[in-house]
Amino acid sequence: NGVSTDNGVSTDNGVASRFQALIDEGIRPSFDSLKAWDVSAYQANVQRANELTASLDASLATLTAAAKANATAGAAAMDRNVRHLALGLPATAMIALLLVGLVFYLFQRQLLRPLEQVRRHCADIARGDLSQHLSAHGVREMAQLKTGVDAMRLSLLELVAQLQQESRGLRDDA
Repeated sequence: NGVSTDNGVSTDNGVASRFQALIDEGIRPSFDSLKAWDVSAYQANVQRANELTASLDASLATLTAAAKANATAGAAAMDRNVRHLALGLPATAMIALLLVGLVFYLFQRQLLRPLEQVRRHCADIARGDLSQHLSAHGVREMAQLKTGVDAMRLSLLELVAQLQQESRGLRDDA
């Protein structure tokens, strides 16, 4: 895979082909002319190797510039992402805290407060106060609990009334 420059040319493929050309067209022929003791051919091959080296250097400079541009663009994108995170994380935390607060408020309102009412009502009944009525509105299960506790209160009230009537009857018979 090549690194593309601004004009879309793949530069690392160009570097590889220029490097291969330097070997095939410059260095090998230079060694071959040295083996043959052909000084004029050697000088021509050295000149060609220098031209190919300059071309390779230009390709490497282009590749380096493209890599630098890509690194700069990547660093800018990373900086932008970090800034977005710096803004987004506190906002997300605030929204999460608000949602937790809302859930706690609804939990307290729908469950804890009615349970506290039932607990107080049961404590009143335990102290013998059967005169307080418990309203049966709210969440369905809570309403059922309240209705059951109030039914217990009414049963106890009837039982107390029945015991009082039987007690009066026994006193009257005695």
